[in-house]
Amino acid sequence: MKVLGIYGSPRAGGNSDLLLDRALEGAAEAGAVRDRVYVRDVSISGCLECGACEETGACVIPDQMEEIYPRLQEARVIVMAAPCFLRGPGPIEGPGRPVPGPLVRTTPGEVP
Repeated sequence: MKVLGIYGSPRAGGNSDLLLDRALEGAAEAGAVRDRVYVRDVSISGCLECGACEETGACVIPDQMEEIYPRLQEARVIVMAAPCFLRGPGPIEGPGRPVPGPLVRTTPGEVP
C-alpha cells in the first residue's frame, strides 16, 4: 500500500512536519510505502475555471501539479498536515498556496 504525505507548512521542521513524519513512520512500520510532497517546494496555480479540461480531458495549466497527479492516483491513502494560523490565512488556504484546490483539479468524472 502506498501512502502519500502532503506537507502544507511553509516552515520546514515545524509542528506540522513533525506530526506528519510520525504518521508516515507508523505507516511504514505497518508495511506501507511512503511518498512525500512538500507544498512549500512546488509551484502550483489555482484552478482558473477556464473549462479547458472539459474539452481536452486534462488541465491546461502548466505547473508542477502534472508531476503530482500520478502520485495522487497511485496512493491508497493521502494524509495532509498544515498549521492553523490565527492571524490570517494559513499556507493551504492562503493566497499563493492554492491547496487543496489543485489537488482536486482533475479530468471531469475522474477521482484522483
